[in-house]
Amino acid sequence: MLALLLLHLVAAVLAPVLVRWWGRTAFLALALVPAAGFVWVLAQLGRVTGGGEVAETVPWVPALELEIALRLDALALTFALLVTGVGALVLVYCARYFEPHDEATPRFAGNLTAFAGSMLGLVLADDLLMLYVFWELTTVFSFLLIGGSGTKLAARRAASQALILTTAGGLAMLVGLIMLGETSGSYLLSEVVADPGSGPLLVAGTMLVIAGAVTKSAMIPFHFWLPAAMEAPTPVSAYLHAAAMVKAGIYLVARLAPGFADVPGWRPVVLGLGVATMLVGGYRALRQNDLKLLLAFGTVSQLGFLMVLVGGGSRELAAAGLAMTLAHALFKSTLFLTVGVIDHATGLRDLRKLSGLGRRLPVLAAIGTLAAASMAGLPPLLGFVGKEAAFTALWEGGLPDRTAAVVVLAGLVLGSALTAGYTARFLWGAFARKPGLDPTEPAELVHPPGALFLAAPATLALTGLLAGPASPLLEPLVARYADTLPLLVPEVEKLALWHGWQPALALSALTLLGGAALFAARSAVFRTQRRLAVGASADEGYWNTLQALDRLAVLVTGTTQRGSLPAYLGTILVVVLALPGSILLFQAPWPGEWRAWDSPIQALVGAVVLLAAAMALRIRQRLSAVLVVGVTGYGLAVLFALQGAPDLALTQFLVETLTLVVFVLVLRKLPKDITERHRPRERVGRGLLAVAVGALMAAAGAVALSARTATPVSVDHPEAAYDFGGGENVVNVTLVDIRAWDTLGEISLVVVAATGVASLVFLRRRTGVVDRLDPVQLARQQRSSRRAPRGQWLAASAVLAPERRSVILEVITRVLFHTILVFSLFLLFSGHNEPGGGFAGGLVAGLALVLRYLAGGRYELGEAAPVDPGLLLGVGLLFAGGTGVVGLALGADVLQTAILETTLPVLGDVKLVTSLFFDIGVYLIVVGLVLDILRSLGAELDRQVDEDDPIDVAPGEVVLR
Repeated sequence: MLALLLLHLVAAVLAPVLVRWWGRTAFLALALVPAAGFVWVLAQLGRVTGGGEVAETVPWVPALELEIALRLDALALTFALLVTGVGALVLVYCARYFEPHDEATPRFAGNLTAFAGSMLGLVLADDLLMLYVFWELTTVFSFLLIGGSGTKLAARRAASQALILTTAGGLAMLVGLIMLGETSGSYLLSEVVADPGSGPLLVAGTMLVIAGAVTKSAMIPFHFWLPAAMEAPTPVSAYLHAAAMVKAGIYLVARLAPGFADVPGWRPVVLGLGVATMLVGGYRALRQNDLKLLLAFGTVSQLGFLMVLVGGGSRELAAAGLAMTLAHALFKSTLFLTVGVIDHATGLRDLRKLSGLGRRLPVLAAIGTLAAASMAGLPPLLGFVGKEAAFTALWEGGLPDRTAAVVVLAGLVLGSALTAGYTARFLWGAFARKPGLDPTEPAELVHPPGALFLAAPATLALTGLLAGPASPLLEPLVARYADTLPLLVPEVEKLALWHGWQPALALSALTLLGGAALFAARSAVFRTQRRLAVGASADEGYWNTLQALDRLAVLVTGTTQRGSLPAYLGTILVVVLALPGSILLFQAPWPGEWRAWDSPIQALVGAVVLLAAAMALRIRQRLSAVLVVGVTGYGLAVLFALQGAPDLALTQFLVETLTLVVFVLVLRKLPKDITERHRPRERVGRGLLAVAVGALMAAAGAVALSARTATPVSVDHPEAAYDFGGGENVVNVTLVDIRAWDTLGEISLVVVAATGVASLVFLRRRTGVVDRLDPVQLARQQRSSRRAPRGQWLAASAVLAPERRSVILEVITRVLFHTILVFSLFLLFSGHNEPGGGFAGGLVAGLALVLRYLAGGRYELGEAAPVDPGLLLGVGLLFAGGTGVVGLALGADVLQTAILETTLPVLGDVKLVTSLFFDIGVYLIVVGLVLDILRSLGAELDRQVDEDDPIDVAPGEVVLR
C-alpha cells in the first residue's frame, strides 16, 4: 500500500514534465498509476470479503511514536476502488478535455495526480494523525485544482472559500482526533473504533470530528462552497466533487459509526444535518439553469442522503449507505463528465439555450440518460437498489427510535422526489428539443466528441447499469462492513434488484411520481420559489462574516498598533527586562568565577564591534550606517573562528555579506540621509534600554554556561555523528541527519518567506519574467560601438549605459564567476566531513549571481540564471523531503541517513550518504532564495525605473542605467 502512495507521488512529480513532453496524451500514461492501484485493490477483494484485511506499518518518527499505519478492510476497499477507478477514468477523460497547448495543463496534471494519491492515503490510513495529514493534503490540492491558473477572480474566490471552510473544519477535527486518541488510549483508528472509551472528552471529541466531516462533505450550513467550486474544470468536479473529496466526510462518519453511533448527540446531529442538507440541496437544484450548478446542488442533496445512511448506526442503513455511495460515485461522475462534453462541444451549459442536442449527440444522450436514471432511482440501475435498501431499512425500523425513523424516512422520500424532479429537468435541459429554439449545432461551434472522450462516462454509466442486476455480487463486500454495526430489524435483507411487492417499492414509485409532477409544473415551481426567496444566503453570510472579521482586525490593529516600530520593540524589550530579567537577577545561580576573554584577540574584536555599534548610532547616512552595522556581523564571525567553529564563521560571513547586498538593494528606494531627529530625552531612554538588554543577554549566557551540571552533548557528538550519520563534520551531520526534521521545517519556512517577499513586489505573477535579450537584439547591440566602446566581457554588458559600466568589475566577474560556482559545489560535496555544506555552498553560489547582477544588470542576471526561482525552491524542497522516502526504501527511518559503500573502477572505495541529497535540496533552496531576492528587489525595481524614465535610443537598442 505504501508503494502505491509512493507511485502516486512519483507520478505527480513527473506529471508536469510528461505533459510538456507529450502534451495532453500524457494523461493516458498518468492514468496507469491509479489503474494499477485499482487492480491491486480489486485483487484483495477475496481476502477482505473472506474476513481478512491487509495491514502495513512503517516507522515514521520513532521518537514521537509516529508511524505510517495503513489498513485495507471492507470499507477502505470500497472507497479505494472508487478513488482509483474513477481517478483513472477521469485522467483518461483529461486526454481529450484539455486543449493541446494549454499552459495550465502541466500543473493541473501534477495536482490531480497528487490529489488522487492523497485521497487514497486518506481511506487507507489507520493512524489518526496520518489520517489528518492526508485529509489536509486533499484540502490543499483541492484549493490548487479549483483555483486553476489563478487568472480568474471567481475561481480564486471559490478556491479560497473551500480552503478556509474545509481547513477550519479540519483543525476542529484534529483537536477532536487528539481527544479521541487520548480517551481511548490509542491513536490507531481501528483500535479507537473498537474501544472508544467514555466520558465528556469523548463526546466533545466526537462532535469536533463530525464538524470536520460536515464541512468536508458540504453539509448545511457549509454547503455553499461546493456549488461555488464549480468554477473548477469539469474533471475536478467529476472526481473531487462526486467521487473523492466530498466523500471524505462520508467515509469518516462511516468509519466511526460502529463505535460512536451511540455517543450522545451523534444521531441528532448526523441525521438532522443529513436530512436538512438533502432537502435544501434538492430544492436549490430545481431552480438552477447552469447544468453544472444543477448537478452541484444535486450533489449536496445526495451527500445529505449518504450522511443519513452511513451515520444511522445500524446494519441495515450501513449496507444501504455503502451501496448508495457506489451508485452515487458512478452516476454523478458520469453526469459531470457528460456536462463537460456538452460544454466542450457547444460552449454552452445554460439549459435555456441548449436544444435538440440528444439527436445531434445520441451516444452522449444515452450515457447521460443512464446516469440520470440511476440518480432518480429507476430500475434496473444501482441507484434504484441503494434507494430501495434505504427505504426498506427505515420502514422496518433501522433506527433505535421509531419516531425518528419515520421522520427521517419522510424526509428522504421528499428529498428523493426532489431528486427525480431535478433529474428530469437536467435531461430536458441538456438533450430535449425546446420550442422556439433552433437546434444546437456542436459541429459548427467546436467539434463533436470522439470515442476516447466518451470512454470514461460510458464506462461509468454502463457499470451503474450492470451493477444493478449484479447487486447480489456486492453483498459480501457490503455485508463485511455492515456486520460491524448492530442489527435493528428482525431479518437481514440482502442487496437485490427485486424484493417483491414491498412498501419500499411503493415509496420509490411515489418519489418518481412526485418528481414527474415537479417537472411538469416546473414553471409554477420556479415562480413559487422566486416568490418565497429570502434575501439572505449562507454564501452571503460567509462573506459578511469575513468582512466583519476584517473590520474587527482593523479596529484592533488601529487600537493597539500605532505604526511606531520603536514603540513596539521598546514594549517587547521592557517586558523582557521586567520578567526574565527579574528572575535572572534574583533567582539565577550566578557563576563564581568570571573570565572576560580567552585571548587578547577576542578583546580586540569585541572592541571593534562595540565601536562599530556606537558609530552606527551617530551616522546620518543610511548606506554608511548599514555598512558599519555589517562590521558587527563580521566581528561575530571572527569570534566564531577564534573559538574553533569554522562552519559557523563561514556561514556568518556569507550571510552578513548577502544581508548587506539586500540592504543596498532596498536602500535604493529610500532617501539617502536619515532625517528623523529625536529629543535628547528619547535618545537617552533608548540608549539605556539597549544597554540594559545587552547586559541581560550577556548575563543570561554566562548564567547558562555556569549552570550546567550534566556532561555536554557535544562531548559525544563527534563519535555519534560519524557512527550515526557517516560524517565527521558535526554541524553538518546535525543539520541534515540528527535534526533533519528541524531543518526541513526551517527550509520550508524559507520557501514561504521567499514567496511572500516576491509577492510584495510582483503583483500578478510570483517571479515575474526572466529578463533576457533577444539574440538578434543582442547582436545588434554588440555591433554598436557607440554603446559598447570598451569591449564586451559579459553576455549582456553591452546594454548598459557607458557611465554605469565598470570594466574592472566586468573582468573580475568574468574571471571569478565560474570559479566561485565550482567552489560552492566543493563546499556542498565536502560539507559532510569538512567545513561547508548545502547552506554555505548555496550562499556562495548566490553571491556569484550577485556579482553577475552588479556587473551587468538585470539582463546579465537573466543570462547567468535563466530559470524561475520558484522552480529552484520547489525542486530543492522536493529533494530535501524526498530524502525521507529514500531512507525508507533503503530500510532506514524517515530522514535517517542510509550509508552506501561500494568499490568503483578508477574511483576505488566510495562512500555515499543519502543525507547528501538533503543537502542538495538545501543548496537549491538557498540559490533560489538569493535569485528570488535579486529578481524582486533588484531586476524588478530596475525594470520599473526603466519603464518610468526611459532613455531615448536608436530603434532596436536597449540601454539601462
